[in-house]
Amino acid sequence: MKRLGVEYKIYVYPGARGEFYAKTKPNHLLFSIFRTPARESIYKWIGPLASENIYFFKMKDKNIKATTLGEIINMNYTVMASHEGFVLNSLINKGIINIDKSASSTETKIKVLAQGRGDLIPFTELGVRYILKKSHMPLNTLVNTQIKLASFDLYIAASKLTDNNIIKQWQEALNSIKQEGEFQKIYNRYLNYNSSY
Repeated sequence: MKRLGVEYKIYVYPGARGEFYAKTKPNHLLFSIFRTPARESIYKWIGPLASENIYFFKMKDKNIKATTLGEIINMNYTVMASHEGFVLNSLINKGIINIDKSASSTETKIKVLAQGRGDLIPFTELGVRYILKKSHMPLNTLVNTQIKLASFDLYIAASKLTDNNIIKQWQEALNSIKQEGEFQKIYNRYLNYNSSY
């Protein structure tokens, strides 16, 4: 936005609400979202920003024996998920049926896991670090099982009602900061998993 010389209000919404606004209102952008075949025609796209994997995480002291997606299914582990969205659809498509959708927020899902009422939660590395920091919990509270649910590129999604010239300006600004090395500096500062918070 700084490169474009524009100011927009930034709001933090739950995923489903953010997607609703980006689908129905002009000049609404969603930062950031997986670009999947199912979403391809729903938005206009700016990016890519990064590639991300969604893994299954567990509480650090939880004895989860599964090492594959098939074992998660066969051992009937309970997986925490939102009541709708990409992660839930991915779980269902992979054959996971023991899904707990009762928690209304990610913070609540973590608490449910801590209380032993769930076994696993799908997250990106960045997402898990963000939510643990936000919840004032140690970064080692959740451990990556290295079992991957999905992998896609992250993009900025824009409403289809947004003017193509705006999309072009944003894409050109992104390309420019990538070419100048500024994007990598920003990425290293905020998205480098090895850096401390």
